[in-house]
Amino acid sequence: MKKSNILFVLTHTLFCIYTQLTFSQKLTREEAQKIFLANHHNPWVEYEPFKLEDFGNSRNEGVLQKAVNAGLLNVHKDSYAEAFGTLGGGRVYSLTKKSDPYTTNIQAGLYGVSRFYAIIGCGQLARITGIKVNEQEGTAIVEYRWIYKSLTPFGEILGFKTGDTSSVLYKIKMSLYDDGWRLEEREEKGTPPTDYSIFNKKGEFVSPDVNPLITIKSDYYESKETKPYTDKVIITSDTAYFYDAADIKTLTSNFVKKGTILTRTKETINFYGCYYINRNKETITGYIRKVDLQLKYE
Repeated sequence: MKKSNILFVLTHTLFCIYTQLTFSQKLTREEAQKIFLANHHNPWVEYEPFKLEDFGNSRNEGVLQKAVNAGLLNVHKDSYAEAFGTLGGGRVYSLTKKSDPYTTNIQAGLYGVSRFYAIIGCGQLARITGIKVNEQEGTAIVEYRWIYKSLTPFGEILGFKTGDTSSVLYKIKMSLYDDGWRLEEREEKGTPPTDYSIFNKKGEFVSPDVNPLITIKSDYYESKETKPYTDKVIITSDTAYFYDAADIKTLTSNFVKKGTILTRTKETINFYGCYYINRNKETITGYIRKVDLQLKYE
């Protein structure tokens, strides 16, 4: 047999084997769900952006008023804001202490807080709704919907209800490897509920007013018993910033990373006064929000 014929036969055989393997590893909805659950936090924390200043684009005055009524925001008239022709007629909104456990990524603006992200609740996978396979690339787009496992006060004022299904169809990408299908590395994995003290591991909402000895747990320190706390705290958020005082308006540039242990010295409703010694043997002091840390058991 000629070499060209042998090469053709080998190429054709390899192609047939590859095709057979590809079809034998067909991505079903059941398999896609298993991969999702193995690589994505479930449940996970859901956020919603809130705009407080109205330069350029109008803000949602109806939702902001509901937040005011719920004690999550304050509102007042500002003569400067009114004089400079803001769309809201000079109304300036600010965060209250009650909103502290539910806010993150706070951005400063001209008249205080410009925008922030509200923690609105926890989502949980409802079902895989469809799969679009690209056989040439060996990839698949998996579509899914999720339900609201729980809601915070911000989630409630937005009109969501526990058990509601997401209105948007979400998508993730999977790729076929020699050992099967995998979730793409760049796909987001979601934020686990245990990053915030207002949720338990099941993604259920826990009121900040509930006794923390019973409800507060973390990936670092967990106990089924009610044990006394030490004077130490551990950072559970990815990044926690120091404040000069127990007020979100006093944000500083100093921060600590997840897993850092600090000593607490004071306590307010939403903050702990803390200090720690950095690598340069400098003592860093200030206030850190309670939502960014957990108390350490004995």
